[in-house]
Amino acid sequence: LLGKSCTIYHSAIITSFTFDPYYFSNYYMPQMRSRGIRNVVVLIDSTQYDAILEDTEAFKNLRQDFALIRVKNKSNGVFHPKVSLFLGDKQALALVGSGNLTYSGMSHNKELWGAFCADDKNAEEAFIIKNVWHYLSGIIRSSNSKIAIQQLEWCKIYSAAIRDFE
Repeated sequence: LLGKSCTIYHSAIITSFTFDPYYFSNYYMPQMRSRGIRNVVVLIDSTQYDAILEDTEAFKNLRQDFALIRVKNKSNGVFHPKVSLFLGDKQALALVGSGNLTYSGMSHNKELWGAFCADDKNAEEAFIIKNVWHYLSGIIRSSNSKIAIQQLEWCKIYSAAIRDFE
């Protein structure tokens, strides 16, 4: 979906319940970087985030070239969505599915994904992408993470697609 060695997208906002820092840092991030995606925010469940911080080995594998945001579900449940939003200057791609950001969830499990791509506000998928953007940006804003909020603003500045959808 992202293409080989392309630079259609520059930013990604990704959600997951479980998160494997080793897999994400050593496989997933290099794949995104090779395609020109430099601005990355990952939102994960608060219990999973806390477990990573407690695991010294996992924490050592955590790279510092993306924002990892702890999301607490206000209704005492877990933060469980699996949504990815890739943004470029003129195009946006939303993926909604069942896979977590782990080797199993992204590589060999049988997972279901829906892909929605739009390059202007009149595209059929624009409504879905607009709603995904509002959902994810709302979570990031409520996280109070200054870095993630800056990255979100960067997305708006450099993505005509998002400005057009808003």
